[in-house]
Amino acid sequence: MLVAHAAGLGLIPGRLLDDPAFLLEAPATVVSMAIKQLRSDTAERSRRSRMWRLIPRDAPAADRALLLRIGAQRFDVKALVTALEAATREAAEGDWQLAKAIEWVQPDGSRDTRVIQVAATAPGPHAAVITVRDDDSLAFWDPSDGTSLRGAVSVPGILPDDVTVAVVESGAVALVPTLQRGIWLVPCRGDTAPVPVPELLPPRPGGAAGAGLVPIHLALHPGGHVLLAAGPGVWTGRLGAGAVRKRATMDARVHSVHAAGPVGEAVAWIVLESGHLRRLRLDDGPGQTVVPFPIPRPPLAVAVCPAGDRALIADITGALHLRGTTGGNALGRETRGSELRAVALSASAAAVAGGSGDRSGWLEIHDLAGAATPSRLRLDEAAVAVVMYGEDKMLVARASGLLSIRLPHRRGRAAGHRAGRHG
Repeated sequence: MLVAHAAGLGLIPGRLLDDPAFLLEAPATVVSMAIKQLRSDTAERSRRSRMWRLIPRDAPAADRALLLRIGAQRFDVKALVTALEAATREAAEGDWQLAKAIEWVQPDGSRDTRVIQVAATAPGPHAAVITVRDDDSLAFWDPSDGTSLRGAVSVPGILPDDVTVAVVESGAVALVPTLQRGIWLVPCRGDTAPVPVPELLPPRPGGAAGAGLVPIHLALHPGGHVLLAAGPGVWTGRLGAGAVRKRATMDARVHSVHAAGPVGEAVAWIVLESGHLRRLRLDDGPGQTVVPFPIPRPPLAVAVCPAGDRALIADITGALHLRGTTGGNALGRETRGSELRAVALSASAAAVAGGSGDRSGWLEIHDLAGAATPSRLRLDEAAVAVVMYGEDKMLVARASGLLSIRLPHRRGRAAGHRAGRHG
């Protein structure tokens, strides 16, 4: 009562608002009143108010600390960010462990546009991350700290979800398809304008007179391989090597395509709307392989392990299915329904992300070695996309921008190669 009365009279020192322990332990109404007393700097008061609205009163302490760390960086509350870095650095265990995993959070972006998709290269000296916004513009970021690599870029046409990016011989580049049957090559650094690459376009359905908007699904491999699908057709080619060639006609429309594996041993995963999966060698090798055990319902989101040996598919109910070249298993038995937005996969971990509305987001991390139950983290807003960045880091996209999370050290080898239950 006395603390609340002091807050109402403006007697709580402003420096207490930079104390993480005070923010997490004081009654929420006391903190709200103390923030309202910051009359000298309206911009600072607005940033702190928006940050504080992210912290649910009834959440566990670890979740509140995590959201405080995200919110302080998102809304650029500098003094609090500094204090949080010190608090998490000194914490060995307990409620600060989740907050300690946050590497960086991009500042709150424009309220006029929203991030809807993300794509990233493999880690390395020329790495890049691309976000797609709902105005069809592309932004390019450094995955080490979330800073911009070049100005925003737009290409003529409407973008589908299949923007793809890789570090090839010429550096990090993106291939951007449009619903108007265009494909554009965009360097991730510098100020070079997008360049059309019409030689990569597959033939129109029904011949030259074919009409209508048929989405082009696209994947780029670091070895220069390009994988395309439109309707049930699949084509492959290489950057700078002329026209693509037809590789297969599937027995259903293609949902998505994915290129993975090391340079020289590149493979393609082709996921059909029917739930069946195909795997192709992009380098010299045998033809397509039918992956055992199709998923039982249509796919919603797909991720492929960088090694190219496994895929994680979420179906339209939110159930998860792990598939490899020798079999498959269900990853947990729960369903997540319409809240699930994206999945990601590495050799040792799988991530599932989603949320409802703008304020309720979550990230679920599965240890594929099976050593622990999945971790579930609360986010400041719904996740719209997630990518694994190496074995110990992931990038999560929300409408406001990106954040980077360091995964905890995981012991043992991933168990995805072992036989499991069929999903």
